[in-house]
Amino acid sequence: MADSRRHTKPALGYLLAVVNALVSGVAVYINSLAVGHFNNPVLYTALKDGVTGTILLLFVLLLAGQRARFRRLTRRDWTWLILVSLVGGSVPYALFFIALKTTSPVTGALGSHLEFVIVALVAWSVLHERVTPAIWAA
Repeated sequence: MADSRRHTKPALGYLLAVVNALVSGVAVYINSLAVGHFNNPVLYTALKDGVTGTILLLFVLLLAGQRARFRRLTRRDWTWLILVSLVGGSVPYALFFIALKTTSPVTGALGSHLEFVIVALVAWSVLHERVTPAIWAA
């Protein structure tokens, strides 16, 4: 087995993390402004995610190998895929955009990016998880 550590590039990982934070922060801010123009934040979420999902699905279907994989899916597989996308993708985003509609863009972005700190605090205080200094630093 090859040593996977020799193939790692920590600097690239850090750069990608910073780019992710920047893109995510800008996306939350823009979405917070955009959702303000809709009376119903769930409708905004459905339209935004529907367009994105359609573009991604078309891209995947254009790849010949992917079309063959989709043809092999059973009715049960499709049911689970749809259920997971609705429960795991739609509901959390609908709640997120409802929250963005009720707060300012800056507060929404800040709250979104502090989620991991809140999770760590709840894990420590409620679940009595052991949080080491290295975890806090991360």
